Amino acid sequence: MFITSIFILLSSLTIIHSFPCPPECICKPTDIDNVDFTRMAYLINCSNIFLNNQQLIYEAQQWSINEDKIIDDDSNDLENDYIISIDLSNSLSLKQFTNKTIQLTKFSYSIQSLSLSNQGKNFILNSNAFYSSIYENVKILNLSSCCKQIPNDCQEIFRPLKNLQVLDLSGSDMYKTCLNTP
Repeated sequence: MFITSIFILLSSLTIIHSFPCPPECICKPTDIDNVDFTRMAYLINCSNIFLNNQQLIYEAQQWSINEDKIIDDDSNDLENDYIISIDLSNSLSLKQFTNKTIQLTKFSYSIQSLSLSNQGKNFILNSNAFYSSIYENVKILNLSSCCKQIPNDCQEIFRPLKNLQVLDLSGSDMYKTCLNTP
């Protein structure tokens, strides 16, 4: 009885981070010092895994917490509940990356960073890869040693990434072709 009471007390004092996470990946919070629990930042680490059908598909369980949504006065849009970083480095099965490769549903999120580094030599980054609304807020894109095959129309590949601040193309010839635009 006494031990059970102590366990319940300790459990109630523990901060629990709950966020949508595909079962094949490892997820961990990236901003644990942030006391603003209205938005949570976390990493979805899917490096060195096998993706079924070459896609990361996850449908979150529906649950809700009664909370007021924050409204940005500048845009009048509801803020996303989660800010996520996705790491698909060293994928064991990913042969191509398209705008349908990542499909996370039933929760609101914004992708802050995406890593596709160190893919196999037959990996293809499709020219439409980032033509999806889920990539519009990507700030960091890591394509180091990613693409041995230069995508068709690669001059257009980064245009949808309006908020891109960091682009890592090290270990690739993509910078010579894809960024050499008038």
